[in-house]
Amino acid sequence: MIKWLWRQAKIGYRTVFPKQEAKKVIRPEAEKPVFHGDLAKFKTVVLIPGHEKGAKSGAISVKDKNDKRWNERAYWGAVIDEVLKLPNSKIITVETRENGGIWGAYDRADGADLIFELHFNNYNGKAKGVEALHTGKSKWLATEFCDFMCDRFDKVNRGGKDVAKYKRGRYSVLQGAKASKYNLLTEAFFGDNPDDFVEVEPMAQALAEFIDQL
Repeated sequence: MIKWLWRQAKIGYRTVFPKQEAKKVIRPEAEKPVFHGDLAKFKTVVLIPGHEKGAKSGAISVKDKNDKRWNERAYWGAVIDEVLKLPNSKIITVETRENGGIWGAYDRADGADLIFELHFNNYNGKAKGVEALHTGKSKWLATEFCDFMCDRFDKVNRGGKDVAKYKRGRYSVLQGAKASKYNLLTEAFFGDNPDDFVEVEPMAQALAEFIDQL
């Protein structure tokens, strides 16, 4: 009798207090915004070339590893010069780091629709591909940038990297997210890989076309 009561008690316990399964929190994917009318489209775009002079010059490309003209900052400066010569439907401005470093550049870019901080990668001379660092709200933009550049230059698509998970570039990406509607830190190729490096003129054309379609 005691065993029977004990069994009933256990059954009753499971009935009254059923085991609860942990609920999964499903976060919606960042979606590309839907526009209604021309006035709602992106109009202002700010370009920030990567890194400063000297010791902070960033990655050096295979163009000439001993020539600082081909560090990230100089390369993207040359690309931007070409971009500004091409027809575009956007208002494109350039912010450099001469006054206040990267934080000063983002402060001056405050209020922009889009901000692109432009970089290229370095690793072991063999790594290749395009990637873009973003916050969650700009995931759609990172995907479009990587897809566009991969299609144009037949590159490996390393995809978007959310700085919530990948800490590289986190501080400037978060600063850009505060200053604009959407922003990216782009890594368009690996500069130390001769098979992945992209010359200035074709990169300028691709960047201009990508911006113009947004």
